Amino acid sequence: MRQAGDLHISLEDACNRVLDGYKQGLKDGGKPFNLDKGNRKLADIARSQMPKADAYWAKLKGQFTALDDDTTIPKAALKALDSRLPNQHGPVEQGRRQAGEGSLGRERFVEMTTARGSDLAAEVKAFLPSAYYFAKGKEGGKSYYNNTVDHAVRSKDPYLECTTVGWRADWRRRTPRSTWPN
Repeated sequence: MRQAGDLHISLEDACNRVLDGYKQGLKDGGKPFNLDKGNRKLADIARSQMPKADAYWAKLKGQFTALDDDTTIPKAALKALDSRLPNQHGPVEQGRRQAGEGSLGRERFVEMTTARGSDLAAEVKAFLPSAYYFAKGKEGGKSYYNNTVDHAVRSKDPYLECTTVGWRADWRRRTPRSTWPN
């Protein structure tokens, strides 16, 4: 039994209620959840958990390793990275980033620069088809990633894309509470 304030609920009951809400949301056609509209308490909790920009960048830069002279970014990945750089930006550092455990073993390339007084980082990661095909012993397989993202209930992230040549690109001001400059 877990206890939070006056709420007493078992983990199983909590999971079942979340699942029931999820199923009902799908049945009703879904609705975006906006922290800034009618969810003040949850928004305050979320904002209190956001990293400070200095700590965020220190962590990101600690995960960054500049490319050595023998390493080049594959053309398709470089095209994906460069395609969304702002028109005016500072010098670009290229490298790799090791983060988390979910994508270990996949190539991940990063470009870091500045624009309009902000630090920026763009990242591409090797994209793999669904693990379903691997589990079934099948080669290749169709990816439903873009279709899933395009049909999500939430607002589409304009800076996230899976290219048709095997790279998932994520372009953003890699800092809390900001968007990419044009």
